[in-house]
Amino acid sequence: MRRVAEMILLALMMLVVIGARGAANAQNQKDVTDAPAQLTSSARIAPEGEPGTALVISGTVVSEDGRTPLAGVVVYAYHTDNSGHYRNDGAGIGEGSPRLRGWAKTDSRGHFEFATIKPAPYPNRDVPAHIHLHAWGAGYPRQWFQVEFAGDPLLPKQHFTDNTAEFLYIIPLAEHAGVWRGAVELRMQRRSNFPAGQ
Repeated sequence: MRRVAEMILLALMMLVVIGARGAANAQNQKDVTDAPAQLTSSARIAPEGEPGTALVISGTVVSEDGRTPLAGVVVYAYHTDNSGHYRNDGAGIGEGSPRLRGWAKTDSRGHFEFATIKPAPYPNRDVPAHIHLHAWGAGYPRQWFQVEFAGDPLLPKQHFTDNTAEFLYIIPLAEHAGVWRGAVELRMQRRSNFPAGQ
């Protein structure tokens, strides 16, 4: 009888784990499932009037050779607000459901652009301000990138893993007429860098 009870308990635990993993995977796929049907190469992340300093990030998506521009790649971007939070509803940092997010699709030259505000670093943590980017399409699987900004005083405090540095870009920003601008070149890979199942 004890053996049967153990088997039932084990089966229930497996169902809970599978259900939780499915919910996490669904949340992690929201960048794909929430994408608008019609995308252009220019998009807005932060709405007009969002508090913060204006920022424009432009970029080019290239193939793994580092030279060939890729047209038709969807680029999803999200970041914190000017107080370092992904949400402003008191639900914590909320990276899983960011408020400031947007999608663009690369043009024939592989170009995309996002108008937004400069994100702030997480409060009370040694993580530099950054923008998360996910990209997929043109025969490439979904993959993530992170853009940080040269000169951020928190850059020396962050810790990298061996596989993070390949997808981390630290870019300079330049200010002109009250708008900060930066550019990035995202190199796609034939393998996804998302953890298995995401």
